[in-house]
Amino acid sequence: MFDWQIVVIIILGLFSAIAGMKWQQFKAMVKEGAEALTILSSAIADDKVTRKELKQIGKELADVIVAFKKLIGR
Repeated sequence: MFDWQIVVIIILGLFSAIAGMKWQQFKAMVKEGAEALTILSSAIADDKVTRKELKQIGKELADVIVAFKKLIGR
């Protein structure tokens, strides 16, 4: 007799491991997004965005894109 319960347990275990990895990647993406918004917020607070601030914003947005690509597997 085939023990289907073992198969279900294995499938659920694999699903949990994959979901856990994706959760970590999602949290990393949210963290990067929050950092980008923090820098953007401070840059526009005085209604003047400097080149240095633009460079920082660009770097943070690039980090968000990298984190998003890791999340979707690209």
